[in-house]
Amino acid sequence: MPPKRFVFADLNALNHDERAHMEALRSDFSAQDLAQEFPIDAHKLTELLSHPHGEPNFFRGTHYKLPAEDIKSFPDAGWDVRAKSAPEHRTLENLLKRNLADDTNGALGIGKKTMVLVGGEPTDTVLNRVEIYFEAGWSVQLYCFRDKGSEVSDSLRLKHGSSFQNLFLGGLAKNILKGETQGSVTLAGDSATRALVDTTTVCSSPSGASGEERFILMNLDDILGTLARSYSLYNKVQGAKSPINVGVDLKALTKLVCGNGSAKVQRQVAMHSEATTAQAQALLENGWALSKQTATMVPTVLSEFLTQLLAKDVTASSKTLVLVMGDQCLTVASKVVYSRILAEFLARRDPPLAGGVKQRVPERLCNPSQPSGD
Repeated sequence: MPPKRFVFADLNALNHDERAHMEALRSDFSAQDLAQEFPIDAHKLTELLSHPHGEPNFFRGTHYKLPAEDIKSFPDAGWDVRAKSAPEHRTLENLLKRNLADDTNGALGIGKKTMVLVGGEPTDTVLNRVEIYFEAGWSVQLYCFRDKGSEVSDSLRLKHGSSFQNLFLGGLAKNILKGETQGSVTLAGDSATRALVDTTTVCSSPSGASGEERFILMNLDDILGTLARSYSLYNKVQGAKSPINVGVDLKALTKLVCGNGSAKVQRQVAMHSEATTAQAQALLENGWALSKQTATMVPTVLSEFLTQLLAKDVTASSKTLVLVMGDQCLTVASKVVYSRILAEFLARRDPPLAGGVKQRVPERLCNPSQPSGD
């Protein structure tokens, strides 16, 4: 049975943030677009939020005194839109509550379900509802602009792992405007149908010396998070229309980080918080040992991994530690933590490693000086 998606949108918040984004980048938008009180096209927004491979989609929205001529296009696009009699009314929260009650009563049927939240920064009452959805086994997605949703997204991703996804709308703001737009915004349905990243086009494989022994630790969540946040990487993948269309070819990634045939991989560990069944199977088939960890435990796992290396009798003439991660590990705070752990590891070696630590970060994949979203 295909998964079902239940979309809930605060149309006032979405409109406010869309217009604020346009005002901040006035030179990128036409005078006609900037002059519209409600510039969003209901059908294009629906396409953005839909999966095109047969998954049932249900759309519900709320608004307060938005132009009637604009709102009437939403029912035509398949939406159930509720008007609020006062801006402070919690109509969206009530819709979320009622939907979950219908699920509890069996009215929504069986199978996997995703709740999609669209609009500005979620209020505390909305976030309380979101937590109940997680507790009920739902997946949750958040569509918003970066300045309104980055902190909430980071918190939910840290707490709920792969059960939560977010998409920042800045890079797609033009695609949901009325009138002609460039390209399509259709999203892929699941990991099996997503375009795969050819990792050989992103960076070259680390060279492997003869007799080298390689010790590999990968942070899968961080890699997937980098792809989900980036509005430049998906443009390199043929057929991808947004970051959600992009997945990882784990076989190609394994070949990339394990080196050539002269390198002997001693340990090959993939950390994750909640990999999908397909991802876990692909990792196991390609020789990875799985370590299920929360994001907060990653530094501890790295320390334990390095301690095991020190205790291991490694006789090869060349030893290489390979850390595979995304750009979240390159934030200032993460750099401090990783640098300290690696420095302690090198200081404990006997004899100490003369060359120190060499950082191999593909510039096009992980450049902290450039934003990865909108």
